Amino acid sequence: MGQGQGRFFNKKGVSNFGVRWQVKDLQAEGLKLAAGLDQPKQWQVSQRGTFEAGFGDRLKPPARRFHVPFIVMTAGDAGEFKLRHGDPASPERVAEWLRFCLEAWREGRCDGVVTYCLDKQPHSQVFDLARDLFNQYRPPRSER
Repeated sequence: MGQGQGRFFNKKGVSNFGVRWQVKDLQAEGLKLAAGLDQPKQWQVSQRGTFEAGFGDRLKPPARRFHVPFIVMTAGDAGEFKLRHGDPASPERVAEWLRFCLEAWREGRCDGVVTYCLDKQPHSQVFDLARDLFNQYRPPRSER
């Protein structure tokens, strides 16, 4: 930040959905401000790009609110698992990661769990462990 200008950017920005953020309890150190941060009418907001900006009571509430689901994914295939999590890519370790994901779902830290590349062939050790875990974490019938 320099000359009274602040900038925020996203290193890996995604342009196909909106994000709303606010800065709270902002403090300026080593800068002489023309007006206090508690005087929003004394500030000029400028922007570059197709987004909205505001300060103080000039902030506009979002026109609509929606929830973007956060889905956790873990590999069910030994080769895919090894690429993401390293060795050993044993059925037990794949199940351990799946249990970790299901715990996050149960605790409300994500909206769902997907196991991709899961071997569904008869007698698959990974499938049997995954099936047992999904059954263990399945909500009671009254909640479905």
